[in-house]
Amino acid sequence: MVKAEASIINYFIKQIEEKKKQSTLCYEDGRADEANLEKIAGSVLTLFQTVYEASLKQDDRMSQQTFMLDQLQQIPNHWRQSYQIAKQHDDAVKMLYESIKIETAKQIRETFIRYWGEHDE
Repeated sequence: MVKAEASIINYFIKQIEEKKKQSTLCYEDGRADEANLEKIAGSVLTLFQTVYEASLKQDDRMSQQTFMLDQLQQIPNHWRQSYQIAKQHDDAVKMLYESIKIETAKQIRETFIRYWGEHDE
């Protein structure tokens, strides 16, 4: 396994574990709303872990990178649209949920680019 692949997979594993841990702690402290936000971020991480694993089935590194970056653009676009609709309807809760998804995807994209560049072959 290439170093970039291992680094990115480890990133997903650690982040997903951390979100689960934080969600559990929030529930135990009686902060269900915060726990739900952690769960949402964890779900986004899990989604993109799956997307990343699918990208590894591409024929070469450039195709893998292109696939991942395309998905990191396309999927959050749906969330941005949903955010705008929620904003039009003054749905603050939906806006918060969508902004968590968008921000988590942004962090994943930045991490992916950093790891991929560090281990560029």
